[in-house]
Formats: sequence, C-alpha cells, structure tokens
Amino acid sequence: MNKTLMEKIANFVAGIKFDDIPTAILENALPCFIDGFGCMLAGALSPVTAIRASLASKSDREAHAFLPNPFMTDVPSAACINGISAHYEDFDDVSIVLRGHPSAVMVPTCLAVGEEQKSSGKKLLTAYIIGVDVADYIAKHINPEHYSIGWHSTSTLGIFGATAAASYLMGLTVPQMANALSIAASMSSGLKGNFGTMTKPYHAGLAAEQSIIATYLAAAGMEANTNIFDDPAGYRRAYAGEDMEKRDIPDLSWETSAFASSMLSLKPYPSCRGTHTAIDATLFLRETYDLKLEDIKKINVYVQPIAADIVTYERVERPSQGKFCMSYCVAAALLDGTVNLDHFSEAQIQRKDLRAVMDKTEMIVDLALSNGEYTDGTWKARVEIVLIDGRKHEKIIVDAKGEPSNPMSTKEIEQKFLQNANRVMDQSSANETLITLKNLTSIRNIMTLSTDIAQAMN
Repeated sequence: MNKTLMEKIANFVAGIKFDDIPTAILENALPCFIDGFGCMLAGALSPVTAIRASLASKSDREAHAFLPNPFMTDVPSAACINGISAHYEDFDDVSIVLRGHPSAVMVPTCLAVGEEQKSSGKKLLTAYIIGVDVADYIAKHINPEHYSIGWHSTSTLGIFGATAAASYLMGLTVPQMANALSIAASMSSGLKGNFGTMTKPYHAGLAAEQSIIATYLAAAGMEANTNIFDDPAGYRRAYAGEDMEKRDIPDLSWETSAFASSMLSLKPYPSCRGTHTAIDATLFLRETYDLKLEDIKKINVYVQPIAADIVTYERVERPSQGKFCMSYCVAAALLDGTVNLDHFSEAQIQRKDLRAVMDKTEMIVDLALSNGEYTDGTWKARVEIVLIDGRKHEKIIVDAKGEPSNPMSTKEIEQKFLQNANRVMDQSSANETLITLKNLTSIRNIMTLSTDIAQAMN
C-alpha cells in the first residue's frame, strides 16, 4: 500500500541520526541556526512579545521565554513567545521554496522542546535541519499557488516542519509522528493580509506553539487522517484551490536538503526580502554617482509580481509598515547608505528628508523581470533614478546580498548576531553566547545554554 505524504515524512525523520548527516549540511545549517537565534534576541524587546508573555503561566517552569526579564513557562508558550521575537524585526532568514521564514519557527520550537527533553546540541541541530527540510518539502507540493492566494507560509507550512522537529526531539514513533503532522494540518493558519501589523510576527510564534501541541496530542494517542494532504477534502485543495494538481516530488533525502549546497537566504537588512534587491541597487547607485536630493526628479523601482504582492504599503504610518514599503526602504538606503533596525522607529518614519524621497519614488511591476511569471525564483529588481536634467541612472540586481548565490560572509553573519544580541545583553555576554552557539554540537544539555543566556539578559 502506498504511503501517504505524512507517512513518508515520518518514516524519513524517525530514522535520522546526527552522524548520518553530511558534513556540508551541518556546516551550512549552523550559521542559519545562529542567525535565527540572534533575530530571536533582537526581537525580545517587542511589544508583541510582551503582550503574549503577559498571558503565559509562570507556574510551569519547563522552558525559557527570553525577554528583558526572562522567565520559565510551559513549553508551547515559550516557543510562541520566542517565535514572535524571532520574526518581529523581519530580520530572519528566507527560503524561496517555502516563500517564508523557516528559522523563526524552527529555532524557538527546537529550543523549547530541547529544554524540556534535555536534548544535546547535536540533537537540537538535527531537529532544526529536519524542520527546515520538512517545511520546504511540503512547500514543493503546494507553492507558489498556496502563497499567492494569501497564505503566510512561514506559519501555514512552517508548522509542519516544526511538528516534525518536535516529534523527533520527543522520540515519537512513526505512526505517532504521522498523526502529529496530520493534526497540525488542522492548525495551519496565517494570512498575508496581516503583513505590516503586530499579527505577522505572531504567525511564527503561533506555528511554533501549535506544532508542539499537535505533537503532545499525538504522543497522548490522538489520531488524524494521515492522508490529510491529498484527501479530496484535505489540505492541498483547501489551501491551494480545487485546480491544484498533485505533484510528483522526490522523497526527502539529504541530496534534496535545503542545506545540501548552501545556506538559506540570510538578511543584511531588517525589512521584507522583497525590498532587498531594490535596496542593493539603490546603494550601488548611491556609491557610484554623486546624487543630490534636489537633483532627483523621480525614482522608479521595477519589481516582479511576487514583490508587489508583499510590499504593499505606499505610505508609512507605523514603523512595522516601513518594512513592507518600497519607497521607505529605498529612501533610507539612498539617504543613509544602509537600512538598519534604527530606521523602523516612530522618530525615523517622521523624518522630512525620508518623506521627500518617498514622494518621488514609485514601485512598478515589470513582468519582463520574471519572464511574464509571478516570479522567476529570484527577487530581481531594477532601480532607475531620473534626474531633473534628463539623465538617468539605473541598476538591476538579480540576487540580493545574503542569497545563496551572493552569501553573507562569516564575519558579516557574526557581526549581525552581535548587533542583535547587544540589544538585550552586554558585549561580553554577546561574544560568549556567539562562541557557545558556534560550538553547539558540543553541548550535552541545551538547558545550560538557555540558562546562561537568561542570566545574561537579566
């Protein structure tokens, strides 16, 4: 009898051992885990994190919720709180297959369950890789249709990866794991219409939280339809439309891992990935030409449909909207030579010089950039600066800084981590945390890492 999709995933995951994972995959995955951890620390000050933390029980001391005053709570709540933090600044990594941010869901899930299970660093990294790969595997069966109709796949598909990771750490049997994944299908949620609001980062936390609950339920004996993905009334048709055909996708393997040949797409700027090629193009033009604001008549930003579908804010009324406003990100890059966390504050979005550049900037969909398709698999953008005297300067960027084809260096990744960690701990503690994370696979009990970080944040 043919195995269902959930059964195939469970069979693959249950047989994984750390020593069987190719070295290249481990080497590519660890910097992404560290980057995700740093993003979690950077977002710990967020108001959304504080709101969710206010609802968490402090009587169940099972896993750490990392805030300026860390506390221990139940495992699902800890994962939710930390997941919100990891995604709050929109500084976390991207999978183009997933059309989302895997580490914001996987790192908090693995960390919370790992604490509860007293997992080793090796097991934690293994679970993280499993989570990213399973989320991508599901995405290959349903994207880009799923994403293009409004689902936020960070959470809707990320929940499957997180459930696989949690199930692995908890040691579920193959049938239990297949049930956990199938239960998670009924918990899958998150809408792109909430981008630019407090609810977007909550999506990552919600996926982490619900994945753990799904795993607990399956471990306790709850059953589900393990053919839920392909059932006539199942996930594929409900989440991608009735016309979505079943695809023949190669089974999970190390050869198809997201980390087989490269890292994930890491972000040098804390804004929607759809803005990054335009930011890079603007920075190039800024560095190449002697541009003065008074000489600029118009800035045209040509993008693929996928970017216009996400970067939807024309004006910025709240800092979070700036992350999804092309004119704001381009203006910041042109005026300041960078786009960083400080740009997304109440004071910054009121700057008159930024507003002046925004008024001259227009985002335009150019189907030629993606051969007439929704996307060509990149975030390709072309920025054209038109001067008052009629001259034009333009630059096309195919792969933004941080893409696998244009990766951030080890030094850049570590500098980003330290900057993020410095928001909640001193420089010495940030340095020590980075060293510890770089040696993750030597940690015998992950609770020691969490305890040390919690103390550094106090």
